[in-house]
Amino acid sequence: MRALFLVEAGRRVGMGHLMRCRSLMLELERSGADIELWLKGDPEATSGRAWPAGIRIHANPDSLTLTQAEGALEAMLSECRADWVVADGYGFHGHRLHDIATSYRAGLLVVDDVPERTLTADIILNQNLSDEEAYATSQLRAKRYLLGTRYALIAKEYREAKWRPIDHVALQRILVTFGGLDARGLSEKVVNALDTLSGTFEIDVVVGPFHPFEDELRRHRGPHDIRVHKGLSSLAPLMEACDLMISAAGSTTWEACCVGAPLVLIQTQGNQAEVVNTVRAAGAGVCLDATKLLAMGDETLTETIVESVTSASDREMRKAYSERAKRLVDGHGAERVVAAMREHKI
Repeated sequence: MRALFLVEAGRRVGMGHLMRCRSLMLELERSGADIELWLKGDPEATSGRAWPAGIRIHANPDSLTLTQAEGALEAMLSECRADWVVADGYGFHGHRLHDIATSYRAGLLVVDDVPERTLTADIILNQNLSDEEAYATSQLRAKRYLLGTRYALIAKEYREAKWRPIDHVALQRILVTFGGLDARGLSEKVVNALDTLSGTFEIDVVVGPFHPFEDELRRHRGPHDIRVHKGLSSLAPLMEACDLMISAAGSTTWEACCVGAPLVLIQTQGNQAEVVNTVRAAGAGVCLDATKLLAMGDETLTETIVESVTSASDREMRKAYSERAKRLVDGHGAERVVAAMREHKI
């Protein structure tokens, strides 16, 4: 099998699209597939990560239009046969991508988290949404839908890392991560809130390649031991080592659930609502809405963070969050997606 990925990543859209596609690429590689990546955004998005051996990466500026992307797809498919085109990005929509793929006898799989757009595909994958009814009135059309955390795209290192309650009796080490962008500076706001807690904590803050407030975080001085990490190939070791994780409700959520890291989950974008709803319904963590909290002011945000972390100091509560999270995501979603791709008749 040969798979061609069209993915958006960079300063405008962050790293979520690319990271979940990376998990699918690595699983496809394990099944013997060849991979090409057509990246729309910033070339730095691919640095510091392990990629399939022999992958060809075509970097393109974020200014490229959809029409230009469609032209590039047609040119690549005319040069070499691909069995599948995988598209992940808000800029990919309409019917032409599917028409082009079909004309070259390739399937189109779209990784989606915005059912409101108009699009045609052979397979639609939405790891955040489990109700197919959401697509009943949508302009997204597909022959097959792969929905819910059963299909969460998780890399092998997260499946192999496991959070064990016996290793985390006391609340001492806190992991803070708000993705590759963190345009609202929530990492720093959370660290400031943690400064008001009594005692001394070890705080690991992970910043992505496009984090706008990295310098402020590195200059931060407070009562806790703060370590700022950048360019990590995986968050799995930090998830496994932390006693509590404070995170944006993006794709990282499902990786954390697979590991079993107890979560304080903060919704930062509208399209994260289904992630938060799923975690809340499962009782797999504390769930907050950054938009509402920021509108109320930094004082309210600080009070809410402190209250959430204080409640999570209870060992049994963190143990319960971890167990419920692991039941949500078993880490084999990418394998199921690859199996569906192989079963599908173009």
